[in-house]
Amino acid sequence: MTVMQRLSTQQPGGASTWKRAVGTARLAACGVPLVLLACFDGTGPVTSEPVVTVSVSPQSAIVLRGETVTLQATVLGAAGSVLNVPVDWFSHDTDVAAVSTDGVVTGIEEGSVVITATVGSIHGDAVIAVVPPAPAPSSGKIAFVRQGRIYVVNSDGTDIVQLSAGPDDEEPTWSPDGRRIAFRRAGNLYVMDADGSNAVQRTAGGYGRAAWSPDGKRLAFIGQAAGALHLFVTSAVDDGAAPVDLTPDMPGWKGDPAWSPDGSRIAFVADWAAYDFVYDIYLIRPDGSDMLQKTIGWAFNGVAQNGEITVRYFFQPAWSPDGRQLAVVTCEGWAFTICENSAVGLFEASESFVLTGTSGGLTLLTNTKGYAHPTWSADGETIAYSSEGAIYWTRANGGGQGRIIENGDSPAWSP
Repeated sequence: MTVMQRLSTQQPGGASTWKRAVGTARLAACGVPLVLLACFDGTGPVTSEPVVTVSVSPQSAIVLRGETVTLQATVLGAAGSVLNVPVDWFSHDTDVAAVSTDGVVTGIEEGSVVITATVGSIHGDAVIAVVPPAPAPSSGKIAFVRQGRIYVVNSDGTDIVQLSAGPDDEEPTWSPDGRRIAFRRAGNLYVMDADGSNAVQRTAGGYGRAAWSPDGKRLAFIGQAAGALHLFVTSAVDDGAAPVDLTPDMPGWKGDPAWSPDGSRIAFVADWAAYDFVYDIYLIRPDGSDMLQKTIGWAFNGVAQNGEITVRYFFQPAWSPDGRQLAVVTCEGWAFTICENSAVGLFEASESFVLTGTSGGLTLLTNTKGYAHPTWSADGETIAYSSEGAIYWTRANGGGQGRIIENGDSPAWSP
């Protein structure tokens, strides 16, 4: 009698039960979990494939208290095939979050918890952060993008209002007085009133989000020149003057300008240190003088044991309202411009401080996916950001997190 014949005779329904279900067994001699891929039905032998890995996606997620997030487990066999087998789920702290038999996690109390999926002795993990509700409406409004159109919403997620018709609008940013919004439409830079009216084109072409000067009279933006992306400054109104190139002698990629609150510096991103390989934050004066490198991501974590040079990328700098800190999106590894697994971090904005792997001073606030577009509340206490198609908030001091809305990205907090 085969193993499966013996097993089936011990089960209600006999062998027919095993035709309908996938079982698990353990090879006692070596302790390797086996997945039964075919069940004995009297016509052929049993075949099996060892389970090699169990992975959980997403690997990290944020869920509000009382709400849920669904995790998916992928089981791979020794041959690299995806195995359709039962998975056991459990929470390492059921006071923080519970998980159902099908991977649905429910947030219970604020905190962080590891959720594990297992098949035999093989397992995969995900880290879930359970967070409180969003900040109060008194924190102002947030402009954001949804399906190629610009909207505004209270910071608690209420009163969503559509401002632009789209269908290719993106990257909103408020003027310092809160009366206008600059944005991209089909790759061109526009300025409209805060209620969505009077949209006027300011540049032809360009990339990414623009940055207002503190007096609201000028805009810094990224445009193309001499086969490279350069940092330009132009008037916020059509005064007939041509944009001024601040980086005419700096080839390569540029992006993400951010004007300091005192008007003395513009932060931006460039691959100047190593084209296409390292993306760092730079500061420059509005007249194009005194450029300095603010971060050094090359070999940020030293050299790996295998001799590989490590890197950390920095994108999307955002000045705190008092000008003392820069919030950034950062990611490790050779991600180039993908930066799928990222984080929102903070570091000192003073010109005397340069962030390196040995300087210390980088505070990581929260894990994100992709380009999170960090943006500060007017009181400097909270940072909104986007991740995986939703907009969240985190306290700048690390004291709490929450979700504002689903189905939105590129947030910009009103002044």
